[in-house]
Amino acid sequence: NLLLGMVIFGSLMYMAEQGEWDPDRQQFVRVVERYWDNTDRSWKNVVEKSPFESIPDCFWWAIVTATTVGYGDDYTPRTLLGKIVACIAMFWSLCVLALPIGVIGGNFENVWVEYDEEKREERENKERQEASMLKSLAFSDPLFWGRRVLFELWHDSGIQDKDGNQSEFIGEVSCTLELSSNEATHRKRVKMPLSPNFAKARREVRGSLVFEYSWLPLQTADSVLEGVLQITVVKAEGIISIDYRKGCASDPYCVVVAHPKPPHQSGQPMEARCSTKTVCNTTEPVWNSTFSYTMCWTQAASKAGIELGMKHSKVARETKGPHLGSTGHINKSFTSIDMQEGDDSDLPLLAEEVERMRAMFPVMRYEVNSVRQDMKRILFALQALKLPNPDPTAPTVPPSPTNSADAAGGGRAHSPSPENC
Repeated sequence: NLLLGMVIFGSLMYMAEQGEWDPDRQQFVRVVERYWDNTDRSWKNVVEKSPFESIPDCFWWAIVTATTVGYGDDYTPRTLLGKIVACIAMFWSLCVLALPIGVIGGNFENVWVEYDEEKREERENKERQEASMLKSLAFSDPLFWGRRVLFELWHDSGIQDKDGNQSEFIGEVSCTLELSSNEATHRKRVKMPLSPNFAKARREVRGSLVFEYSWLPLQTADSVLEGVLQITVVKAEGIISIDYRKGCASDPYCVVVAHPKPPHQSGQPMEARCSTKTVCNTTEPVWNSTFSYTMCWTQAASKAGIELGMKHSKVARETKGPHLGSTGHINKSFTSIDMQEGDDSDLPLLAEEVERMRAMFPVMRYEVNSVRQDMKRILFALQALKLPNPDPTAPTVPPSPTNSADAAGGGRAHSPSPENC
């Protein structure tokens, strides 16, 4: 459409504004203004070279007019016919270019919103999968949380609020340490890249963290992981810069999250947090901060923590309404459960079992009725297959109308009762 309009309006503008051929100048000239000559007592024309010398030269005017860029005073139409052609070209460009561009822009915005929503759902699904994997690992390994250490890097913005300083998240490292119940570890150095966490900040991160840890196990009767754990946060390398002050470098500090004890009654792991000092205006902070944790994971407490975690992971389910019977009244036998004092934590599990049994009851009743009908048909078939009378002189007793009706009805009248079946 743009090329077609360029050809059409370029040709029309050439015919309207080409002017007249001047043999003295050897070029097309056009009238730009008129003035009154008092000597001749007449109007005189002021002419100049026409910028519309050819149709290809008019293509430039057509393009800049259609795209609303502007062509300057040199390409301004002077004649009435040229101005009419210019007005038509402007309205044509609005219909051909401006309106479709608005539609394309609106569709692009919708597609971009859908793309953002899709990326958000993918990120949430990934986070849920990682959380489910962590739960599965925690349920399968009693010492999962005991060996897991989290390092969080934050930027100290220096802005005060009611909760203290506002900090910006700049990355984290999650590591599972090699802690043995009978072998010690001395100053083992680990270097791991920083990972983003969009639940804490929607920001891409970079860089790495270097730390060391030492482990001195202690042997007791019921312990599975007991001893002293020392973690030294050495330094970080190549972290992002998000500070607007000074040299735009960050003021980072590191928070170390360990789990020296098994989960408490809620099923959640018990955290112990320690923080390093803040190093100002750098992307290569060096801390060399050492923290000590007394680990005490016993067999009984670890097992109890796993059981509590598995129970509480099933609590977050959709709440179902009371069961309605065939008459429309609430069946209270399915909504009230007598619990002993101190067993409230088992209520969600029992409610789930009741709902499952209630859903299976119609299916079981249908299967029992089907078995009864099959047994009745089998018994009727066995009665119909009796041996013939050995005495030929004995009269054959015809089937009674009742028996015939029973046969036609599938043997339901004289079939054995369900108790006998």
